[in-house]
Amino acid sequence: MSDSRWSDVEADVEQALMHFGMAIQIFQAGGFDDPGIEGYKSTSAFKQGMDAGYTAVERAIEGILGILGEELPTGRDFHKVLLDRVTRPLTGDHARPAIFDERLKKDLLEALRMRHRVRYSSY
Repeated sequence: MSDSRWSDVEADVEQALMHFGMAIQIFQAGGFDDPGIEGYKSTSAFKQGMDAGYTAVERAIEGILGILGEELPTGRDFHKVLLDRVTRPLTGDHARPAIFDERLKKDLLEALRMRHRVRYSSY
């Protein structure tokens, strides 16, 4: 694994862990029900952490697939197809094992749904 792009993937994973970790701490601290600025800050910071965390995961996946020479999916369901793809092994000339297991896929699909709510809904 001498391809220097692995360091980019590692940085993306570190960013994902940091953002998700901060979102967890913000969630545990609470304060979302405060009608003033504190509630707004808690809610906004949590949403930002979830959005940035999932986005970093996708960047890492895209980097891995690029290193492996796999094309990215296209279309409206790009994000789900991307997770489906890395959860199943490939056979043939470009054989590889599954990159993620089903449990991680399930968790990432939930994070993807959360990111969608963050971007397209108001709380």
